[in-house]
Amino acid sequence: MKSRNISLIVLIVLLVLCVTSAFPQMIRRVNNNPGVVGANIYSTIQAAHDAAANGDIIYLEHSTTAYGGLNCTKLLKIYGPGYLLDENAVDASTFAPQVSGITFSTGSAGSSITGFQVNGFVDVHASDITISRMRVTGSVVISAMYYGAPLSNFTVEQTYMDGQGGAASYIASNTTATVSNVIFQNNQAAGGILVTKSTTNVLVKNNTIQALLPVSGIEKEIWNTLFENNIIIGNADVTFQNCVIKNNVAGGTGLPANVANQNSVVLVNEFKNPGDVGEKRCILKDTSPLKTAGSAGTEVGAFGGDKPYRLAGQPPIPVISKFLTSPSGSNTTPLSVTISTKSNN
Repeated sequence: MKSRNISLIVLIVLLVLCVTSAFPQMIRRVNNNPGVVGANIYSTIQAAHDAAANGDIIYLEHSTTAYGGLNCTKLLKIYGPGYLLDENAVDASTFAPQVSGITFSTGSAGSSITGFQVNGFVDVHASDITISRMRVTGSVVISAMYYGAPLSNFTVEQTYMDGQGGAASYIASNTTATVSNVIFQNNQAAGGILVTKSTTNVLVKNNTIQALLPVSGIEKEIWNTLFENNIIIGNADVTFQNCVIKNNVAGGTGLPANVANQNSVVLVNEFKNPGDVGEKRCILKDTSPLKTAGSAGTEVGAFGGDKPYRLAGQPPIPVISKFLTSPSGSNTTPLSVTISTKSNN
């Protein structure tokens, strides 16, 4: 018997999704490994995008070489196999796909990305964008400030934002170009988060945030937000305006002293892996009182709530984790095959 990992099984699952969808879709593979060639295989993410039609699926495969950046102007679903695979031993290959940055521009409304690493920023300037189970080494920026038209309907969830250089994720509007209906939940955001004045209907829930810090050119404020069940490792160094702020925990100061918010909590005593500098750092101990410090007795931070943060960011689709076959077979002695599957929901 021998064991093989079939990472491309994701493509089979995606193909099934195509067949059952309401309109034709095509899967476009991005793979720049030597010798991998064929129809609908591209060496950069931008090349796959440029060849795609609205509604197509792009799948980024394992590689040691980054796939460049993307300016997205089409409605696309973009998947990868996850990130930080070497730290989590979830895939036979430890080489997670990486891109250098993503911008969602006019024409990309309805797009989504999940399951790979962005070395830089994800800039969102179109409506109806979903970002889930991603690693973003910079931050996520949802902004209508310079585009002249209102934007709405965004989800950023289960995403690991390194905040390199102190970059905060922020949601920015002005009086004529507003942003509305934003869900920001179950993320780890090392650079913090800010929400500007003309932004409305924002939910910031069950995140673990390094600190709430200013961004150059943007006020130190959070506006019009339900801010609930978050862990802030440092200080909440912002002004909350027209917000509901409840059941949050801070290692420093700055949270309003009401509705079960807690300041000056010694978080090193509550984390299971306090010495870890990566995505496992903020897992709570089983005995931590923060397991029930959230609304209705729920867990605070990125690993609590209805959609707990998932290590390695594998997409929420079933995959084959092991494929075993006998060494050989024939017409009279067929191959013996054993398949193991797992769900990443």
